[in-house]
Amino acid sequence: IMQKLHDLRSSGRTDIIPDTESYSIILRAFAASEGPNAPALVLKMIRRMEKFAAEGYPAVKPDFKCHNVYLNALLSTMTREDGNRAQIAKRAEEYLYEMLRSKDEDARPDC
Repeated sequence: IMQKLHDLRSSGRTDIIPDTESYSIILRAFAASEGPNAPALVLKMIRRMEKFAAEGYPAVKPDFKCHNVYLNALLSTMTREDGNRAQIAKRAEEYLYEMLRSKDEDARPDC
């Protein structure tokens, strides 16, 4: 869906501009699916947002709310998968540190 919006924008449609909020809705939908791949889908979309922002679409730069969706998706997975809890907690911790080290103030944790 978001790729189609970007394609329309690139073809000259100025009335269609995806932004962080539109991506955030998709991120939350992926996370709410509670599927085993939900965290990976959320992270993939965040990385795509970062790529688009670096390519000249600053309106899609992920903010702390987008990053929080990823952390929440990880934690939700952790509550359902007993065997991987330590690994999932480690990924969440590493991502939180990535957020803390970010040069982008909008990407840093809100607490």
